[in-house]
Amino acid sequence: MKTRLLLITFFALGTAIAMGNSINKKTHSKLAEKYQLYKLQSKIKQLNAFNKSQSVTSASFLMLDSLNSYYKNESSWEASSKSYFLYNDNGTMQEQIHLYQNYDFETEAQYFMEEYKISFAYNSNNRITQEIYANKDTTAWLTSEITNYSYDNQGRITNISYLWDDEEKGNFEESARATITYGNNEKTMMFQYKDDQGNFVTEEKVIIRHTNNIPNTTLYYDTSDNGTLALEDSGAHTANTLGQIIEEKWYSIENESNTTGLALVSKYEYSYDNNGNPTLEKGFNLNNTQEWIATEAYQYDYDLEQTYADNYYNLPLSFMYMEYPETISNIPLVFQSGTDDNGSGIVMDYKEEFIYSETSTALKKLNDKHIIIYPNPASNYIVIKNIESNQQFNLYDLKGRLAISKTINNNDRITTTSIDKGIYVYTIQNESDLHKGHIIIK
Repeated sequence: MKTRLLLITFFALGTAIAMGNSINKKTHSKLAEKYQLYKLQSKIKQLNAFNKSQSVTSASFLMLDSLNSYYKNESSWEASSKSYFLYNDNGTMQEQIHLYQNYDFETEAQYFMEEYKISFAYNSNNRITQEIYANKDTTAWLTSEITNYSYDNQGRITNISYLWDDEEKGNFEESARATITYGNNEKTMMFQYKDDQGNFVTEEKVIIRHTNNIPNTTLYYDTSDNGTLALEDSGAHTANTLGQIIEEKWYSIENESNTTGLALVSKYEYSYDNNGNPTLEKGFNLNNTQEWIATEAYQYDYDLEQTYADNYYNLPLSFMYMEYPETISNIPLVFQSGTDDNGSGIVMDYKEEFIYSETSTALKKLNDKHIIIYPNPASNYIVIKNIESNQQFNLYDLKGRLAISKTINNNDRITTTSIDKGIYVYTIQNESDLHKGHIIIK
């Protein structure tokens, strides 16, 4: 059973670390009620790769400006969400702001709305020490989760602490924690959660063994009914002559036909380009006739002209699903995933596109999304703020009839006394962007 498929009670909520919740990983029944253990292990890999890139300086570099997500609807791709990334003057990522595609069934209008954001803090070595998750509640950001990271003197992650907003107590309580220790060719991760009595209880343990810094074995232990840790899954990793993992086979005690030990249940195969970038990962399950059936696939495309270490100052969240992000040589452009849901073959039905720029344009884009119209509901007039000059404003009733059309500037007041009471759809258009929303006239 692959570690990426294992789930624990405490990581990543459903806030979508989000773009993560767009990818559907298969799990066996006992673990399906838990949150993703895989995310934690991949988060460690993600941070190690990120921290490695921070040690490289370049006179100029590309910033990850935005990330656009799509779902396949029959034969066409439809936008589902997007993220913008904000940086400080040193080019270090400070915030990721996620927006989702909202659909109004009454007006059939589609528009993006802010959903959550992640703020990053760093230590003097430019390693991430804290991530603060906040959800958008109407107009305010409400912090919902805080994750703290600690490192040893070699820059390796040693402790991760998760704090959630305790609404009853009115403060943030540590609800789960992870401890990572490093031995001779071995790494051990212990995962604990807080029980109803306020005590931290060990839930899972994962041991990853290496040869020449290349993983060869992963052992997964889960807490049994009597409260002791018992081996449940084991992974065997095979590398090529370049040290790249090309295959993983996973054995599980959960196989009903197995009564003597671990049984082979699944495998994953990995492909790389000439630069060492992971390009394709395929998952297979073993069926009742001992045949390998492809069940899932993950594909990555890169800009081979741009070097990761010189340009890429954080991994997009979907790359938490990349099993070996530390092998990336170039900056990613497109990520796709798919599953076989009906036995007819894998269909790639989810996609993310990564947009880069020498100077982040996210702040301008976010300001566009922060257009304010007040009062709403309105009686006699509305005021529009946070727009550029000479924007085209149109107001439609729910039957699509044009009620008001005019060119406006920032802070303009628009009289509404001449139109009937009801719900209206407004559009604000400039040369490149269209902003939509609703206004109630009472």
